[in-house]
Amino acid sequence: MRATGVTVYDGRVPDAPSYPYAVLYPDVGMLTPPMLTNVSCELTMTLYVHAVGTTRDQAQWVAEKIRDALIDVRPAVTGRHLWPIRQDITRPPERDDTLPAVVVFDQVATYRLRSVPASAA
Repeated sequence: MRATGVTVYDGRVPDAPSYPYAVLYPDVGMLTPPMLTNVSCELTMTLYVHAVGTTRDQAQWVAEKIRDALIDVRPAVTGRHLWPIRQDITRPPERDDTLPAVVVFDQVATYRLRSVPASAA
């Protein structure tokens, strides 16, 4: 994923992050049977994105950059048919006062990616 001008961390934020940034938390996905079959081969994955900034505007700017980089993208995976990435939810930025050195704002959004084996498409 390319989000121009945004630092992106994969599941772990360093002790001294570069603000603003995004941190991504992908899940392993859920297998379910598609319609008209009993074989669990449809994979739905959720990507949790935290857009973080030292101001509300920074967090929203990061969230927009990530959304623009992900929405409607159809990744290519050998042996799988994928639908375009869709956004499920987004929350407004929330102030987080728990860090000792800085106040940050965190805006969370989730994105969904669905796929089936290419032979089932």
